[in-house]
Amino acid sequence: MRPLLAALGGLLLGPLAHAQKPDLDKQLEKHTFTKDKASLPYRLLKPDGYEKVGKGGYPLVIFLHGMGERGRDNKKQLVHGVTEFAKASTRKKHPCFLIAPQCPPRQDVVVLRPARHQAGPHPVQGADRAGRAGAGADRFAVQGVPH
Repeated sequence: MRPLLAALGGLLLGPLAHAQKPDLDKQLEKHTFTKDKASLPYRLLKPDGYEKVGKGGYPLVIFLHGMGERGRDNKKQLVHGVTEFAKASTRKKHPCFLIAPQCPPRQDVVVLRPARHQAGPHPVQGADRAGRAGAGADRFAVQGVPH
C-alpha cells in the first residue's frame, strides 16, 4: 500500500515541482551579435511588464558564464545562475533586463589572475544593487560564475 501511495504522490507532486522551474528557452530570447566576421550568441530576458514606449526604467544585468559553458549553441551559458533570474518570484522582486552572452569555444574574453579566489555574491544581488542605483541607463551590474 505504501509504495502505491508514494507513486501516486509522485505523480501528483511531480508537475508542481516542474512548474516551479522556469522554461529558459521560452523566457530568454535568442539573439546573435555580429560584427565583421565575428559573432557572439546571447540571450535576453526582459522584465515582466516591460513597455516599449519607454515608461519606467529597468536595470541591466550582464551574466557571464564559466569556462565550461563556452560554445555556439546559445544554451550552455544558461546552466548556472540564469535560472534564478528567470524565476517568477525573482522577476517580481528584482525586475531587470538580463543579457547572457556565450563566449566562443577555445576563447577567453578576459583572463584575470586574482591573488586568491573570493566567492562572489548571489546572482540576484546584482539585480538588487542595480535596482537601488536609481533610474536611467546607468543602472547595470555584471554578474557571473568563476572560471
